[in-house]
Amino acid sequence: MPRKSMDDLILQQGGLAAMPQRPEAPHELGDEAAAEWRKIVKCMPPQHFIRANYPILVQLCRHIIEARKVAQLDPGLFQ
Repeated sequence: MPRKSMDDLILQQGGLAAMPQRPEAPHELGDEAAAEWRKIVKCMPPQHFIRANYPILVQLCRHIIEARKVAQLDPGLFQ
């Protein structure tokens, strides 16, 4: 009989990995940045993001919003 991976065992036993959910946007993000969070998270499999990476994703979402604002100040600057 082949050995089963830990993931297979957890899925069969109905553990937390059985129903992976996408992480919700942290409350510290504004509305625009939270919308970016949801867009990014929706594009990846539910189990892709781990809690250790949330701060990086938070900063990416903030950067995207700020970059848009800067680009609106002088549209010709980034062409």
